[in-house]
Amino acid sequence: MKTINKISKHDINEISTTINELINYSIDQQPFLNIFSTFLENSIHASNFKSQKTRLDIINFLDKVNRYKEFKMIESGELKVEDLEKMAERFGRKAQSGFETSVD
Repeated sequence: MKTINKISKHDINEISTTINELINYSIDQQPFLNIFSTFLENSIHASNFKSQKTRLDIINFLDKVNRYKEFKMIESGELKVEDLEKMAERFGRKAQSGFETSVD
């Protein structure tokens, strides 16, 4: 029996199209990117995942969202050279930790 309050995979697929449009085609994308990255960060800390791979997939996607946010900030001129240097250091550390992480 189907319940009204149950969120289905179809519902998630439908809203993902809307989220994609908000993130990629809105005039001011930053608020949507911030909300989305916060949601992903919270889900990493608050959820028990079926596998380590699922958790790593979310972490990698979060990293992609954060890189996109930073790209948009560079594009708009919000970031300065010092900020870019800090980002480069952080990416270096992330790359190194990526080599150290293993998947089930």
